[in-house]
Amino acid sequence: MSKEDLLWALSPMFTINALTGIPVNRYASSRSKIIAACNFFGYTILFCFSSSVALCTAIAVKFYEFHLDLAVIVNLFWSAIILFTTSLSGYAHFLRKKQVTDMYLDLSQLEEHSAGIFAAKRIRTVVKIQSAVLIVNTVNLIALALVSENANVDRSFFSIQTPLLLFWTTVHMEQEWQFYNVLFLLLGCVRSENEKIKVLLEMETSNPRKEYFTRHIPRLKSLLLDSHNIYRSAERIYGVPNVVVGLETLLSLSFLLYSIFDPRIFEYGTDWNAATMWSSLFWMLSGFFVLAFVASANYQLMKEVERTEKLVIDAMLKVEDYPLRRELRLFALQLLHTPFRSSACGFFPLDLTLFTSMMATVVTYLVILVQFKSSE
Repeated sequence: MSKEDLLWALSPMFTINALTGIPVNRYASSRSKIIAACNFFGYTILFCFSSSVALCTAIAVKFYEFHLDLAVIVNLFWSAIILFTTSLSGYAHFLRKKQVTDMYLDLSQLEEHSAGIFAAKRIRTVVKIQSAVLIVNTVNLIALALVSENANVDRSFFSIQTPLLLFWTTVHMEQEWQFYNVLFLLLGCVRSENEKIKVLLEMETSNPRKEYFTRHIPRLKSLLLDSHNIYRSAERIYGVPNVVVGLETLLSLSFLLYSIFDPRIFEYGTDWNAATMWSSLFWMLSGFFVLAFVASANYQLMKEVERTEKLVIDAMLKVEDYPLRRELRLFALQLLHTPFRSSACGFFPLDLTLFTSMMATVVTYLVILVQFKSSE
């Protein structure tokens, strides 16, 4: 698959990026640079305003006259935390958009050189499905915002959060799908390289051709090193969004279980009905499923790299020629010092063990909330 084919396959995602004000491109002309400067100014103002609204919400709750029971406090502080964290994540991603552009260009070149196993049409189908899910999630948020606005007409200050939450949450979910696409493409590249290693080993075992073997092993080493560099770049770029989605998932699961004891958490005045309930559940669980997709893709990528290590070690045991064994030993050392293990800014690992520790934390938060409710 060529570089142009991959960029065409990812074009629906790039279109959504442009609509949210974070285009993945390079600013060359003077007009584009002016647009980029205006975009930077607008995002900075929006981030500062969103942060101030979140902070004022957390501080000014006690100065309002309406009765503040635990359900109201949970709702207000929950929305303030989500607004601040998602705006911080979106603004950090905006500041790193040049790094995002460079990363996708490097990824397209890597995919072109490694002849990845995924066809462009398949990747485009996956990206289209992600875009559709993102649009459905945004529409669902708009519906919930309208219901919340109608139910809280007497709280105009807090209703300012609604459009801000809508925008920043959409940007944040877009970032998570971007990170998943990077892992998905890297997984395809590593699988393709593993198949090439297997073919080389079969050729060396059945019909030794030292020149052919020694010519291709350094190339495979270079491709895996490039894959690791892209992986680390993605880890740095999407570190803050991964922390935010983990925090949101933790809070959502905690409050979802707490709603069993106090259903007022998800009440919207007198407009509560089954449709609103399912809409709220969809919004709360969307972050959990995105995190599950990311953790699963990262886990599969780690397993595929471990498979590469096993293939290289098996080759060292089979090959008798010393120069070839030396190349394979250097390959094994490279894999040892370039592990594909990612974490969200060092707070938690992005693998399947995340969900066991998350459930333990959710149970702890649930016990604390139930104790607070009992003391009301």
